[in-house]
Amino acid sequence: RQQGSPDTSVENVAKNAIKMGFVEKEPEGSYFKGWQERFLVLTGWDHQGEAFLFYYTTEYDKVASGVMFVNDMDLGDKQDDPKVFTLQGSQRRFRFRCKTEEESRSWRIAISEAKLLGGHRCNAGFSTPAHVSDKHFKCCEKCRVSFSTTKAKHHCRCCGRLFC
Repeated sequence: RQQGSPDTSVENVAKNAIKMGFVEKEPEGSYFKGWQERFLVLTGWDHQGEAFLFYYTTEYDKVASGVMFVNDMDLGDKQDDPKVFTLQGSQRRFRFRCKTEEESRSWRIAISEAKLLGGHRCNAGFSTPAHVSDKHFKCCEKCRVSFSTTKAKHHCRCCGRLFC
């Protein structure tokens, strides 16, 4: 963990967990790798109750493999496989597979409730414990203009998202 970066260890994130457990995540961009088991933690992490979904390789990891702002993601409705749920963002799509249909339904309900109760409310003066990774975003989340050498990325100190 870099000095000054947020603590995204499972131990720390789980303190505010709404739901957590193992699921399989479909690898992005490659359909040849197969599904990979991941440990998910759904949380209303910050003081404002904004919903985040952290994913890890194991339940003991010290750093999250990835983090998603659930409020910016759409929960896919129709699936060929009822054990699969999809989170679709403006730039990325994540597919997760559970062992049972009931488990998938449980994740869908928890994510829906987290979205409903944890809407994005950015208030000046408060800081977020987690910033989005620069590598995952190619454009401003407000105006959708691509970042470039003349259009720089800036993390919001309140919500951690990227804007120009």
